[in-house]
Amino acid sequence: MQIDRNQLFGAILCFLPAFFVIVHMIRRLKERKAGHRAPFTDLVRRPAGEELRLKLEQMEEQHTELALWLLMFPMLMAMCLFMAHPKDPVSPIVCFVISAVSSALIGIKLYRLVRKKSDYRLGYEGERFVGKNCPG
Repeated sequence: MQIDRNQLFGAILCFLPAFFVIVHMIRRLKERKAGHRAPFTDLVRRPAGEELRLKLEQMEEQHTELALWLLMFPMLMAMCLFMAHPKDPVSPIVCFVISAVSSALIGIKLYRLVRKKSDYRLGYEGERFVGKNCPG
């Protein structure tokens, strides 16, 4: 099976929205991280904030799942494009639009989850810090 140049271009086009979502999210997170630092550096050696730690683990699983969806959906669109007829001019456009919309929606959910995870991590570190300085 010989790959048509239009099919290859369409497949690359399907991955473009996911790439832009990842780059945009990394830039936004770097900007956010630059202004947010924990006001404490010492961490306690006892398990304070256990509930927040469990919630962080759950969010990490969701993060992994969303990141996989962000990468797998354009792959699926590219595979559909390679299975389509090479002379069909509508297929690359449809695959690109579906890929772009899905990447945008998944990217929004992923960014919100990362921000929420950052807030929970700060709360977890705060509980650990308070647990260290609390008498008893």
